[in-house]
Amino acid sequence: MPIRISRMFYRKHKKAPAIEIGTRYADVNQWKEARETWEDAITRADIKRAGFLCYNTAIAYEVFGDLETAIKYAQDAYTIYGNKEARNYVSILRSRQNDERILKEQQ
Repeated sequence: MPIRISRMFYRKHKKAPAIEIGTRYADVNQWKEARETWEDAITRADIKRAGFLCYNTAIAYEVFGDLETAIKYAQDAYTIYGNKEARNYVSILRSRQNDERILKEQQ
């Protein structure tokens, strides 16, 4: 049974224009371009903005269904860049991953 999931992500920041550019891609459902924009900007951003970019990249990977990579980026957002929102997001992703594993076992 399909379900709808919503996620909040960072939409813009004056010191990291890539956040807003990626958001515009995401707004028109161009998630590949959004992910590329956010991911490419991580290494050029300061610590705080890099955490935002990692968090947004994790969401893009979740959209693609790649929960392993989404978890990696969410963990990096928290552990490396100190993004507190990412800690909870890692738990959400792990729970979703577990639910998918259970679903596969039932089939």
